[in-house]
Amino acid sequence: MSKLIITLTNTEFNTHGNEIYTIKPEELELLRRAGAISKKSKRYTLTFNYRDFQLHCPLFEFRPGKTAVIWPSFKLPRRPYPCFIYLYAVTRYLSTKMSMRLVAEEVRKKFGLETFSHSSIARALKKFLQKVSDHQECIMIMTQKSNEIEPVRRKNQDDSFHQKARALLKMLSPVLTQTIISGCLLAYLFYNLTAQFIL
Repeated sequence: MSKLIITLTNTEFNTHGNEIYTIKPEELELLRRAGAISKKSKRYTLTFNYRDFQLHCPLFEFRPGKTAVIWPSFKLPRRPYPCFIYLYAVTRYLSTKMSMRLVAEEVRKKFGLETFSHSSIARALKKFLQKVSDHQECIMIMTQKSNEIEPVRRKNQDDSFHQKARALLKMLSPVLTQTIISGCLLAYLFYNLTAQFIL
């Protein structure tokens, strides 16, 4: 069995009917004809705007026993929604006085989701805050051109939490205005700097 290696690409969130391609179909066909891409692909389901999409991630074997998948920056492993939705939800929660339940309701409406729970925000926030602690240098690189938004202080949050939230918001602030583009770019940059998914 070959080992699967992920090659993350900052792909546009492009749809074709009910399908999303990591590489545009016409580019994929050219690569197939050139023998650069396998006829096989990995397929995943992604939910957005009240629709389920089939995500096509092409595979290529770059040497015997080593297969790589071309993975789009907007897809997170084992997550049903694009990454920018989670990034937006965490940013809204940290930057407003809204509860997680209210943010989850807003997210469902904004991105056309049947379900999106406040517990998804809580889990994502916990992971993000850990990543802020683990990857300070990466965060500094990613936040050089971001606006600084002051996080809303809540009763149960200490100074340590508030400092991490400030660093996280500095990185995530562009997601509030350019949600899809900024969210995908942040996920791409984070992966390239740390070899880890942003969430």
